[in-house]
Amino acid sequence: MDPLEKFLYNIAYKFPKGYPDMEDKQDVLILENEFKKIGIDLNELITTDHYNDRKKERGNILDIVSLNQQILGGKNLANEIKPKLIEDLEIELKNRLSKLEDFPQIPASYSKVVAYKVMKPAISVNGKKFILDLKVDYTTKDVTKTNIGNLYTTIVINDKLVTLLLSEPESNSDIEKQIHDHLVREKLPIKPIVILSFDNLEYIIPLDEPIEKPSETIDIKTLPYKVKTSYRVGSDFTHNDYGTGKIVAAASAGTRSGEPDSRGIVDWVEVDFGTPYVSGGEFKKTRIINNVYTTLSPLLSK
Repeated sequence: MDPLEKFLYNIAYKFPKGYPDMEDKQDVLILENEFKKIGIDLNELITTDHYNDRKKERGNILDIVSLNQQILGGKNLANEIKPKLIEDLEIELKNRLSKLEDFPQIPASYSKVVAYKVMKPAISVNGKKFILDLKVDYTTKDVTKTNIGNLYTTIVINDKLVTLLLSEPESNSDIEKQIHDHLVREKLPIKPIVILSFDNLEYIIPLDEPIEKPSETIDIKTLPYKVKTSYRVGSDFTHNDYGTGKIVAAASAGTRSGEPDSRGIVDWVEVDFGTPYVSGGEFKKTRIINNVYTTLSPLLSK
């Protein structure tokens, strides 16, 4: 009997069914209190595989379909500025999603489906604001489809980020309908929908002056883990909060998993730190660490 099974066996008498029913609010409260007694927080925001797939696909902006020379005027050429705008938007989206992923919990996601509006991209030219329609591709059932939208929204259920949407809604009612359709399609629980938002939802890039190439630098000392040249399966991974563990899986941008992409970043690594925990009502033995920098990244200041 492993430690988790022994722990549940010892507290089984406290539950009417002899085990914690995660659909029963009272059982969840009892389980939360028991785990808090041994220093474990039951509520922790986690990312799902589906969310990570959609984040990678919809975070890869292929085009800004609403951008044209008439909007820009004469200060910037559309074909020259578009790659710089796309890079800026991808960096900002990645940073906002990282902040959301770092939330310890979203309590409302247990009784409701939380739609979290993350970013609405725009530019300003001569004092006028123009919303940007972005083009991305995504894959469903081995079929690649095109997606055009101007608002990134995540869905959170039971402290789990379940997907990342890109849409062009005219109102919150449109968002609610889109999310309801997604829940039905993916056979997810149907609950009341509550819509939350980043305070600075609109990310407006000023173009009153010619745009400069965006830059992003991260102080290596601020990262919560030991930075390495790569993060291959079987190697050690040291984290300030979780200690040292073994990498059991990692994203791949090269010939082997754990190798960095052109930015010197590995999208995610999965690590077994040897300490089981409970997250989103489920027992976990490994943790997913997203956007892991390597020593090869030009974005790091050392």
